[in-house]
Amino acid sequence: MINIIKGVFFPQSCVVCGEAVKLKSSIVCEKCKDKVSFLRGKPCLKCGIVVEDENEQYCEECLANERFFDRGFVLYTYDEPVKKAIYDLKYNGVCEYGRIFGEVAVKHFGPELKRYGRITVVPVPLHTKKEKERGYNQAYEIAFALAENLPCKLDEKMLVRTENTKPLKEIGDTQRRLSLRGAFKCAKERVAETVCIVDDIYTTGATIDECAFTLKRAGVKRVLFLTVSNGGGI
Repeated sequence: MINIIKGVFFPQSCVVCGEAVKLKSSIVCEKCKDKVSFLRGKPCLKCGIVVEDENEQYCEECLANERFFDRGFVLYTYDEPVKKAIYDLKYNGVCEYGRIFGEVAVKHFGPELKRYGRITVVPVPLHTKKEKERGYNQAYEIAFALAENLPCKLDEKMLVRTENTKPLKEIGDTQRRLSLRGAFKCAKERVAETVCIVDDIYTTGATIDECAFTLKRAGVKRVLFLTVSNGGGI
């Protein structure tokens, strides 16, 4: 509530220098805009992160692992300003960043997403205990703005997190996948043909993959995903 009130009466401040941000859909001021960059380079045709070898169509992770999602979209490189903004969104209640990320994602990926026809946007759910402690779900804040501006349907109840897993940044890739196995449940009566999962960070793809597996097992035909950035997780 405090952050909502601040957003009404005070201008948003730049995540880098603290100066007022005049642009509605930006986490940085005009002076610091070069310190934030969109993901550049040839994207992997599966997960959307930049491939190291431009002769390849897929990144090493997607070549080495079975993927249940069909296509990914990653917005920013994991620069320090983006990392800080995600942290503030996730842990400091600055939900305004969720709106900004969603709006920028539509400007950047909107035309490509619309090619898939009717999409239902689904945020990666938090366990009820964790969401109660935090007071909100940061993925929902991004997903809400994405769906509102695309526009398309938002369904925050299609996926439910049934296991309160430990923070994934604390464990390795194999342990992540084992930890997440069976961690989500899909409400079959809410299933849509094409779903776009939304989260803050794409690291190894374990969370997105488990969500995609759960959705497809319930009858979803195509699973896309969109994240703010790729990185080590926070």
